[in-house]
Amino acid sequence: MKYNKLLVGLFFSILILGCASRYLEQNDQISFDSNKGWNDFLYNSFDTISMHTLQSNAFSWKIISTTLLMYYNDKEGLKIDLKNLPMIFKKFGFMYPNSIKNLPSVESRLKYSPLGIVKGRTRLLNIFPVEGVTIGCASCHAGPVYDEEGVTTNQLWAGQPNTSINFEMYVNEVFNSLLYVVDQKKEFTKSLNNLYPEIGFLEKFTINHLLFNNYKKLIITMNEKLGRLAPYPLGAPGITNGVSALKYQLNIIEREKYNDNEVGFTSIPDLSSRELRTSLLYDGAYAADNKHFYPRNEKEYKYSKKSIIKDHTRIISLFTVPTMGITLTQASQMHLEIDQVVEAIYEEYVPQQFPGQIDSNLAKKGRELYNNNCASCHGLYSDDLVRPKLISFPNKLSKLEEIQTDPMRAKAINSQLIKHLRDSKFEGVHAERTLGYVGTILDGVWATAPYLHNGSVPTLWHLLFPDKRPEKFLVGGHMLDYEKVGILHDKDDYLKYKKGYQPFSLPVIINTNLPGYSNQGHEIEFSTLTPKEKIALIEFLKLI
Repeated sequence: MKYNKLLVGLFFSILILGCASRYLEQNDQISFDSNKGWNDFLYNSFDTISMHTLQSNAFSWKIISTTLLMYYNDKEGLKIDLKNLPMIFKKFGFMYPNSIKNLPSVESRLKYSPLGIVKGRTRLLNIFPVEGVTIGCASCHAGPVYDEEGVTTNQLWAGQPNTSINFEMYVNEVFNSLLYVVDQKKEFTKSLNNLYPEIGFLEKFTINHLLFNNYKKLIITMNEKLGRLAPYPLGAPGITNGVSALKYQLNIIEREKYNDNEVGFTSIPDLSSRELRTSLLYDGAYAADNKHFYPRNEKEYKYSKKSIIKDHTRIISLFTVPTMGITLTQASQMHLEIDQVVEAIYEEYVPQQFPGQIDSNLAKKGRELYNNNCASCHGLYSDDLVRPKLISFPNKLSKLEEIQTDPMRAKAINSQLIKHLRDSKFEGVHAERTLGYVGTILDGVWATAPYLHNGSVPTLWHLLFPDKRPEKFLVGGHMLDYEKVGILHDKDDYLKYKKGYQPFSLPVIINTNLPGYSNQGHEIEFSTLTPKEKIALIEFLKLI
């Protein structure tokens, strides 16, 4: 068994919009179990830790946790103690909530590993035990609950985006920690034994004589060739690069040469109302058949619920290639295992309600403006002025020349990738290069900053006043601005947060001059609105 790819695949494959997890085998006779569906979404590794995935995306939890603690002991003087792991993972935007507010019946299972890092066990060659970990959906799709001032609490909302998760920083720091210990095997073994005194002889042997040596070879090789693990940029807080992850898994991009043009960045979306989509991803690249773009309403979903969920689970099963590290052939058999979790989201998920103040009269004016200027792309909402619900969605594709937003994500789905997917005859998925973007579902939009498909605009106010969009701004560990709706910065200094505020993760500067991060486009749609009308529109968007 060769382990020279043991680590690389994980870090190149953890990022893809709409992350999908493997679930316990289901069939049509098993009744829907909401509690199980949500528990699986949050915590389960679904037996995906295996000989195969340990070569593509999974890794030894005990090795990674030990090397990170050793590295940060040297870097920041942090004591080598499992109790300090949360301090490290929080830097990267991982969460340790006390509870899941919208799922009160689901108990928190967290201790030292954060939400979104899920564990499983396997045996190499059916003999040598490994406690492996991989990245679960909740790392991206469980976001903080905000209070009435826009500050995060110790609760999370499952289905809301984690706009601070930073896989670029996480991957680089894991690489640095492994590089730090490769020539310190004696110190590593001592720290491992102190941290995990319960480890048995066989697992110690597996770690010290099989895994560690292969990690060492891998890290030294990657340091010489790339100086990092990923041959492309992985994104920023709340921003991922899933298409490149897929192309990496399918050997479409070069693995030993850094490509800074692989920048198909996407901002993590809220999961609400996905059942009204007729295709998935920002560009609508995947659909059940060759008909990608047509309107769908709530009534159609209720009438065709079973077939829509079936279609979407087949598409989502493709996402397990980059997220779980399995092959296309294996992924094509996973659609039945995903049904329950998709049904839990489609049937029960409701976004977190805006916790700040709303001017109802202004919001009423904003509704009319939304219907006249936005609904043709972003969908029609019910007349409820307390909590409008999306009742129909046009699934309209706007071509790049029309919308004029950053083109790199749409162009990332290239002809080579489409050919590869079509040649694989992946059942139930029709892949198409659309060279455009589908209007975003705006449910819970107040909590999803930064905006545009690539996360290049800090607030809704800046989106509607395009001449005021900053070239650079901080994101990550931020509090929210309930007036402009988005990230709260220090007055007009977008490279600082509000004075006195301590971010809960390490912030990063978004530079909109870099490839993939352009903040241009989506301007004509509201160019005729007055400043007062734009403010009214923002007030309505707080409601949905």
